[in-house]
Amino acid sequence: MSVARAAEQTAPHRRPSPCEGKRATIRALFLEPIVSELARRHVPIDGLLARHGFSRADIQSPYSRVSLCLYVELMEDAAARAGDGFFGLDLGSRFKLQQLGPFYALMSNAENLRAALSMFARFQGAWQTRTSMNVLRDAETTSYTYGIDDAAIWPRRQDAEFTLAAMATLVRQLGAPRWSPLQLEFEHSVAGREPRLHDFFRAPVRGQARFNRMTISNDDLDRPFCLGGAVPEAARVIEQHLRDLLFDEADNDSTLAEAVTNCVAKRLGHAIVDVDLVARELNLSTRSLRRKLDEEGTSFREILQGQRLLRARKLLDDGKHQISELAAFVGYSDVAVFSRAFKAWTGVSPSDYASHRPLGAARL
Repeated sequence: MSVARAAEQTAPHRRPSPCEGKRATIRALFLEPIVSELARRHVPIDGLLARHGFSRADIQSPYSRVSLCLYVELMEDAAARAGDGFFGLDLGSRFKLQQLGPFYALMSNAENLRAALSMFARFQGAWQTRTSMNVLRDAETTSYTYGIDDAAIWPRRQDAEFTLAAMATLVRQLGAPRWSPLQLEFEHSVAGREPRLHDFFRAPVRGQARFNRMTISNDDLDRPFCLGGAVPEAARVIEQHLRDLLFDEADNDSTLAEAVTNCVAKRLGHAIVDVDLVARELNLSTRSLRRKLDEEGTSFREILQGQRLLRARKLLDDGKHQISELAAFVGYSDVAVFSRAFKAWTGVSPSDYASHRPLGAARL
């Protein structure tokens, strides 16, 4: 028997990962809460980490970058191994400001909740790339939306519930232990999960929404914290230190991908979307835009495809459109081409995806 053949038979089987080729990253510091929670529950850890390409050594370099896709897979797998569908929620409820390192000092120097969450949103791209956190303010409320831009990173229920639960926990640690938002929304279905989610957030919860979103009253956001007084100069020094630590060249490059993603998402379904138009909107030549995106490991085509399929999945979840008209809504003139693209990204056809929507959704 050849050495190669023997190695093939003795090596552990490694399943092909849908994360191969995915470039989105997250700081390794977010692995530590998962490992600690699994240890608390006496769930074997090392094999689970290895299955997703991680090891305990990753935790020793908290600011290094690891695959966001593998991290999301790990979170889902950890929930299954722990036998707890609310693993992400529980993780978020135990998250401590101190686990964010120097960022703890920055948020502690915020004068009010709006300032603290503004800092959180500004640094989102430093913690986690290819991810959107947007702020929308109206007369009475402000909404904070969170979402991974890559539609193919799915399922991601545990990550979404962890993120919004961690945000709520951080707010409560900043001096408002009885605080609650006005409403929570999640991309995924929350059927049968509402009571537990409501108990934690102390607010109405809705599923199968367009975004993961937390809505907060402006009165709560603008009320001064009772933490002994913010020190603006200290906050500026800490923020600059964090920028030097976290916003390296790769972070600056990723800003272009996020800007392109926002342009595409804004126009998709409402206007023509092409690389020349987006380049003009960002005050770049088409050639420069392509080159800069290539340098950071992505392309206009990849971003456009990701946004098309993210929008398609949300429209299918809504259950209000025929597949033939849905294709046109996301920029495909040919239904067959759209169907092939959707299956290439998700592994199922649009009609199969639609037929497996949670009960209660309208039929196509």
